Amino acid sequence: MKYKRKQENADRQRKLYLSLLLPAYIATIGFTIYYYFLSGPNPLFYSCGITFLLFTCYSIFIFLTRGSLIFLIRTSITTSLIIFFIQVLYTGGTLSPSMASFIVPPILAFFYWPIKDRYYFVGLSGLAILSMWPLTTWGYTQNLVPVDYQQVNGFLSQGFVFAIVMIYCFLY
Repeated sequence: MKYKRKQENADRQRKLYLSLLLPAYIATIGFTIYYYFLSGPNPLFYSCGITFLLFTCYSIFIFLTRGSLIFLIRTSITTSLIIFFIQVLYTGGTLSPSMASFIVPPILAFFYWPIKDRYYFVGLSGLAILSMWPLTTWGYTQNLVPVDYQQVNGFLSQGFVFAIVMIYCFLY
C-alpha cells in the first residue's frame, strides 16, 4: 500500500514536470528570440537563451538515456536560476521587472522529492536577490533594454513568472 502510493506520487510528479518543461522551454525560446530582436548586435541576451537551450537539450538527452528525472529537474532549475541572474543583471539590476523571476526556482524545487534541494534552491535564489543590491549600487548592472521596450519587457517578465506559478498551482 505504501509502495503503491509512493509510486503514484512519483508518476504524478514525473507527469507534472514533463508537462511543465515544454511550456517553460517554449517561453525560453520566445525570450531568446525577443531579446535577439531587441538587442540587435549585442549578443548578451540571446546568447544566454541559446546557452540555456543547450543545457536543456543535454538534460533531456540524459533523461532519455538514463531515465534520471532528478538530474533533469536539478539541471533545469539550476540553469534557469543562472539565466534569470544574467537577465536581471542586464535589464536593470534591482530596478529590473525580472527580479520576480528569482521566485521561480524555489517554487519549482518545492514540488519534487529531494528535500535538501528545496533549501539549496531557496538559499541560492536568496543569495542571487541579495547580491543584486551591491551589484546595482557598484554599477555592475546595466539596462540594455531600450526605453521604448521597457514596459513590454516588464509585462513579459511578470507574465512568465505568473504563468509558471499558476501552472504549478493548477497541476499539483
